[in-house]
Amino acid sequence: MKIYFYSGLILICIFWNSIYAQDSLNIPKKNTDIFSDLTIKNLDILRNRLVVLGSDKLYTLKFEKEYPGIDFFTQEVRKNLFNFKIISSENINSDYEILIGNLNFKTEYLKKSDGYLSNQKVKRNISAEFNFTIKKNIGDTLLFSGSRFEKYTDNINIEDVEKVEKNSYDFMKGVLPEQSFMNKIFVPAIAIAATLITIVLFYVIRSK
Repeated sequence: MKIYFYSGLILICIFWNSIYAQDSLNIPKKNTDIFSDLTIKNLDILRNRLVVLGSDKLYTLKFEKEYPGIDFFTQEVRKNLFNFKIISSENINSDYEILIGNLNFKTEYLKKSDGYLSNQKVKRNISAEFNFTIKKNIGDTLLFSGSRFEKYTDNINIEDVEKVEKNSYDFMKGVLPEQSFMNKIFVPAIAIAATLITIVLFYVIRSK
């Protein structure tokens, strides 16, 4: 009878630990990579306009005001529009001015479900948007204008949030939804207890 009892406990512990082991292997995409992908898509419309004006022209990149993420956006512009002469210095006379407005990067975590047999899931919403105008410096003639918005959504384990936010800007981090009592205290306690039972049973069975 004891053998069946111990065997049952061992199977429960193995099942419980295997759930968390499988979840730990499925590490989701980092927020920095997602923001980079979204910004690349958004820059397509700007690239098309610059192609019309010519890659031999000099462009000054400006912003309507200070936005969170200007440094990141500027890096992405230089990295993905490298075949165009884009500068940020206003002390150099350029052929055209690119003015960026409504630059908005957003990270949001929404409560999805309370998983009692596995890690709690949260819905991750990441979005990137901006609008732009292109003017000819002489006379400030408006040549082009437009706006872009891209969004990425998936579901991730709440334990993976710290991993996906690692080494990222502040705007790439979000606020986690409030956890229930079951997931905040009860479930972790069961996980710890299951681990301890596994260790105890290992030594009990080994001693026999």
